[in-house]
Amino acid sequence: MSFHTTVIIIIVTKEDFISLTQGFAKYQMSKNDFSVVRWKYFYPFNQPYTEFSIGDIIMFMDKFIVENLEQYISVSYACVVVANDPDREFEANEIPLSTPHCMFPALVSCKPKDCRESTYFDARYYQYNSNMNSRNVHMKLRIFYPTNALRFSYLHVNHSIKIGRMFIVSGFVKRITSDFIIVKLTDLDFISTNANTIQDVQVSTSSIASDNQSDIDLITEDVNSTTSQVLKRSHVIMSRSSKQSTSSSSVTSNSTTPFPTSITPININSETFQIQKEKINYVLKDDVLEYLHEQNVEEEQIKKEVRES
Repeated sequence: MSFHTTVIIIIVTKEDFISLTQGFAKYQMSKNDFSVVRWKYFYPFNQPYTEFSIGDIIMFMDKFIVENLEQYISVSYACVVVANDPDREFEANEIPLSTPHCMFPALVSCKPKDCRESTYFDARYYQYNSNMNSRNVHMKLRIFYPTNALRFSYLHVNHSIKIGRMFIVSGFVKRITSDFIIVKLTDLDFISTNANTIQDVQVSTSSIASDNQSDIDLITEDVNSTTSQVLKRSHVIMSRSSKQSTSSSSVTSNSTTPFPTSITPININSETFQIQKEKINYVLKDDVLEYLHEQNVEEEQIKKEVRES
């Protein structure tokens, strides 16, 4: 499941290729507060695509990734909000304020805590970054919501947020730090799983905070108390499919921009096709087994850390 987002941006750079266009853009979260994002727009197959230029204000929709503090969007839908006038540039006050609104699956990794008028919890999520061809990018999330909001009262009454539980989270990306992506919750949907829910035995701690700091500041700074709860995972990939793709991926990793190439038809007889089909099935089976193994190791790690805490 993808980390889906909607955001309004202004195009800063643009490079066109056969099947896609890409570049850098920026969005304005608050007045004169801009964030830079690297985008890649894949053209729809055999369908018209949206034309836009540098300086245009665009609404992008699709997958949002944060890797090494850099933001990326893989765009499947683009809508021109305002076309650029070649004779002038947009002033900051002419660019709409926009905060990325995202929807993503999240695995809870920390017991909820209260901070002034807000409640927050930590979660994590792994995602493929098609902009950089990075697999299993670890998205560490800190999700917060107003404690007394009737919209989320059921979370307190039912004690719904528990370590090891999966949710579909919707919310605004309010801040990005080296430790977390801070998300303001707008909706939370339950995911039914067969895995046993792991109960947290963590003891809540309180701290004295400055009145000059906002809830988001305090939530962002609370790193030490959750360090022991951060779930680490090794990203050593040993599948046959990753080994087979080493030669091709090493070529693209040396280039800063991808260059689409045409596909040359190859005549394959029925015997060769059957051999290739069996190889593909074997690789897929191997990937599935590896994935299940990783999930089991991950679950055991969670249980171990909870017991040690």
